[in-house]
Amino acid sequence: MTPRFGAKRVLMTQAIIAAVATIGFGVLSDFSAVTKSSALGGLIAFIPSAYYVWRSSRLLNPGEAAEILKANYKAEAGKLGLTAVLFGVAFTQFGPIAAVPLFATYILTLLSYWVALLLVR
Repeated sequence: MTPRFGAKRVLMTQAIIAAVATIGFGVLSDFSAVTKSSALGGLIAFIPSAYYVWRSSRLLNPGEAAEILKANYKAEAGKLGLTAVLFGVAFTQFGPIAAVPLFATYILTLLSYWVALLLVR
């Protein structure tokens, strides 16, 4: 089963918002560690969302409510775990990180759910 159109739109919106925020921070900071931190924040939001879409769309029996609920719980648990791991990797493996751009881009990318949902209608 492939992801529905709405899921693709959410992921596309997240990617665009993360890229725009990263470019914005890059222009404001002459493409320094601030830009790297912003890009990491966008990826930390985008990668788990893409995992959620992939995992929740792998239903064996998409007509059964229990199967749908189970798939969504598994996808959400994986998304939360992946987010925690990615934050850990960002802060331990990528040298100096600027927290404000990282979290700002992360939050903007997460808020894109609302933007994408408004565009679907």
